[in-house]
Amino acid sequence: MSFAHQRPGGVSTGMRSLSARGSALEEGWRADKSAIAGAESGIGGDLLGQAFGSVYTAPGEAARLAADKVGPAMLADARVGMRCAEDYLGADEVSAASMPVGEVRA
Repeated sequence: MSFAHQRPGGVSTGMRSLSARGSALEEGWRADKSAIAGAESGIGGDLLGQAFGSVYTAPGEAARLAADKVGPAMLADARVGMRCAEDYLGADEVSAASMPVGEVRA
């Protein structure tokens, strides 16, 4: 049997950091995605533009869809981690309250 012990303070600190980074990433990506869309609007419809678009559009869209998920995933992970720390502390309090106080039996 193995036992897992959590340091709720450390977990909480780490999850706050993850949440802040996820928010910053999400905000930054929104701005970058807008800039990319603006630049892409300049791709011409001439022969060269069409040739470039044929190899760029599908992978570019796949990359954008994947990047759209990163910030929200980090935020979701941070919420789950914080909830785990809270649950751990709650269970610890319940366990401590159930311990007998006073007489020690051998």
